[in-house]
Amino acid sequence: MAVFKSERFAVDLTTIEKPFGLLDRDTQALLRQAANFGAEFEIYGLHGWGKLPNRPNFDLMNVYRVRPTPKLPAIELPWDVIDPRWKWALMYPTNHVWLHSEKPNIFNGGWSCGQGRLVTDLFPGIRINVTDWKQSLTKRPE
Repeated sequence: MAVFKSERFAVDLTTIEKPFGLLDRDTQALLRQAANFGAEFEIYGLHGWGKLPNRPNFDLMNVYRVRPTPKLPAIELPWDVIDPRWKWALMYPTNHVWLHSEKPNIFNGGWSCGQGRLVTDLFPGIRINVTDWKQSLTKRPE
């Protein structure tokens, strides 16, 4: 999320949906400031959002936004070497990563799921991109 602040307010520049000319002056100034700092931009066209190859020229009729950062999966695993029966990865409150074949649910202060496989020690390079175990449920990429 690209949040820029003016003296009066903060705005998420990745969620803009109005033409530049219809934005208030503060938001226009924040978009220009983001461009000056080298932010990547998208423009809305006939086929949806597309990446701008250059700095925007801020035509009044065009809809511009700062390009959103792709969201990382909560847990990054080498799925290509993991048995296909394991469809879900999650982190327990103990910070251990487990694999499960059925989708787990949070229940009574922990995960409610069937039998799983502890993989924390098998893959020492596991990247966990969340700090709260409740946000860690990750579906295997298809």
